Amino acid sequence: MKVYRYILLLLFCVQNLVNAQPIWNLERCILYAQENNLQVKIAQLNAELNDATYTQSKFSFLPSVNANGNYGTNRGRNIDPTTNTFIEQDIVGGSGAIGSSLDLFGGFRKINQMRQSYYSYMSSKYAADQTLNDVSLNVANAYLQIIFAREQQLRAEQALTLSKEQLDRTRKLVEVGLQPEVANYTMEAQIAQDEVNLITATNQYNVTLLNLQLLLNLDKPVLIEVPAFELPDRFGYGDRAADSIYNKAVVDFPGVMSSYYNMQSSFKGLQTARGARYPSLNLNYNVFTNYSDAARTITGFDTTGNILPVGYVMMTNELVVAPELRYNFQSIPFSEQLNSNLGQNIGIGLSIPIFNGWSANSNVKRSRLQWTIAKYNYDQSRLNLKRDISTAVTDAQNASKRYNAQKKLTESLQTTLDYTTKRYEAGLLNVYDFNTARKNLFDAQSQTLQAKYDYLFKLKILDFYQGKKITLP
Repeated sequence: MKVYRYILLLLFCVQNLVNAQPIWNLERCILYAQENNLQVKIAQLNAELNDATYTQSKFSFLPSVNANGNYGTNRGRNIDPTTNTFIEQDIVGGSGAIGSSLDLFGGFRKINQMRQSYYSYMSSKYAADQTLNDVSLNVANAYLQIIFAREQQLRAEQALTLSKEQLDRTRKLVEVGLQPEVANYTMEAQIAQDEVNLITATNQYNVTLLNLQLLLNLDKPVLIEVPAFELPDRFGYGDRAADSIYNKAVVDFPGVMSSYYNMQSSFKGLQTARGARYPSLNLNYNVFTNYSDAARTITGFDTTGNILPVGYVMMTNELVVAPELRYNFQSIPFSEQLNSNLGQNIGIGLSIPIFNGWSANSNVKRSRLQWTIAKYNYDQSRLNLKRDISTAVTDAQNASKRYNAQKKLTESLQTTLDYTTKRYEAGLLNVYDFNTARKNLFDAQSQTLQAKYDYLFKLKILDFYQGKKITLP
């Protein structure tokens, strides 16, 4: 029996280890989101695409080398490659060539395209960093919302437990005549309301778990760590905090840097478009050869015995004759044809744009407008950053004041409820006034919790703009 119990205990422990879920802290949630969030992955892939474009633009300065060839049969009337006369014979042949081209000058378009692609890559890289920061901040917010919802759920459970205990005391007070019979029904109604509040708080808690699950791109919710922390009673930033934070953030804030490099990329795009107005100069070199099965070479000749007239003497008009010759031919081997037909050429090409349907001017105009828009976007990004930081400082300062005020209100209402409870149990106060005091305290505690986590999140936003790691105190 002892061995059987030990086996059952071991199986129970193993099952618990299998079913146990790890506890996630804020740092682990943020790290996991940065590695698995779909928005982050898309932003990083865009940066990789721009990096590939930049790499290709650097190789575009090298000469291009291409080979081509063809092989086929020509039927019907063809030209004999040996005699250069027309023949009625099928000819099998082919040709091949290798060519190279090097751009010597093209209005500096390749240089500007390379720089444009580099700035585009940097812009997308900082955009990916901005997405990482945004996701981190969203995860921190979702994490704090879970803690807040969990505390609300615990408070709802405590309120329900206290209401049930108060119902027992109320029944005793009714039995001894210190409270009327209706007090029992009022407390039962309060218990029903507390059960509704608990269901609402539980649903809200489940919703916050789902929000974090979606941010982390997980298949199921996670259990999070609820750390103990205290918030500062005083707001620790001075009057010039917004300017100080902005002056530091504007130098390397990813959103601003992305707009800056996008502006630089647009300017290089304008210079590239202007390069289309300049002449282009390139160097070309080609090597080519061909083959034909109709190509033959003369290996000898003999006479047929016939005499053929070939002309007349101009002065005497005397007939000139010659023996008819019969030539002997032999097909030229493939390798020999490739060597004997080998040729090459080298040249410099110059192209001068004169008129191309106004396309060059139209492209320049569009590029100039895009550059102007990019400049405005860069200026707007800095204005938005300054506005957001000023708003964040003001919001954090107001959240600090609200949190401290809510704490004082909660302490006062707790004292009021303690006094009200004593009067209620002494029969000097009716159940309606007692429940009103409880409700006021419950609402104040909820508002204090909300103010607490709102204040904490506002402080995390300030850390975010200062480039600090987002952690819980």
